[in-house]
Amino acid sequence: MSASPRSRPPSVDLVLGIDAAWTARQPTGVCLLAKEDTTWRCIALTPDLKRFVRGPTAEDLDWMQRPEGSEMSVPQLTEAVERWHPKGRLQVVAMDIPLARSPVRGRRKADNEVTRMYGRYGCGTHSPMPDRPGPISDRLRAAWAEAGFPLATLGGPPPCPAVLEVYPHPAVMMLLEASYRVPYKASRAGKYWPGRSVKERVLAICAELRRIEQALQQRIREIPQIVPAEVATLSMLKRYEDALDAAVCAWVGVCYLENRIEGFGDEDAAIWIPRI
Repeated sequence: MSASPRSRPPSVDLVLGIDAAWTARQPTGVCLLAKEDTTWRCIALTPDLKRFVRGPTAEDLDWMQRPEGSEMSVPQLTEAVERWHPKGRLQVVAMDIPLARSPVRGRRKADNEVTRMYGRYGCGTHSPMPDRPGPISDRLRAAWAEAGFPLATLGGPPPCPAVLEVYPHPAVMMLLEASYRVPYKASRAGKYWPGRSVKERVLAICAELRRIEQALQQRIREIPQIVPAEVATLSMLKRYEDALDAAVCAWVGVCYLENRIEGFGDEDAAIWIPRI
């Protein structure tokens, strides 16, 4: 005899954070969180899609293995979420990539409003281009909508389940309660510290990534300690940066569920930033 609906255990709310690459050639970081009682726990944190889609294994994730780029498949992601947490119910997908109800081919009201509000703190947005992310953005928005996750924009009640666009730089600033953009991007280390050696820049980026990691650990249980004390090159730091950006995206998704968030944009597109 099958169990009645009343006898089934309640499902667990899940949030998926994705630091989406704007091209299929670059790795995409992924983080999955689950709500347990009144707290959130990290279920998975990976520097690329392939390792997340592979699902939980008995082997520890090898962070020294070079992350791979691949095209995002929404059906594969939702199937992987079920493998990582079979009793979970995915509620929010928070992604760092421009998303809109209409094709994304240039700057939107959402980009301009975030830049107007946060540009003074060094957190102006990048400009979307017709080919970057272009069709990738269009396909993702449509695929998530088909999977039951409409795009969260302004002009009506916030949907749930939902997919939402987030922007890690102001979110990290809020996370660390900083007064200016946090300098943690390895590709910009030369601009952050032009007078320092490469080794000094590596150590400085590692220190900033550890600050983000520790701040996440204060808010989310079992965020793994992934940032090493030192690495050989700046390029090796990208995998930790991508994974932590995904975790930040997931934290923003939690803020969305808990109504501690503000949307910038209009009915076509919105960028969501936490309120602290």
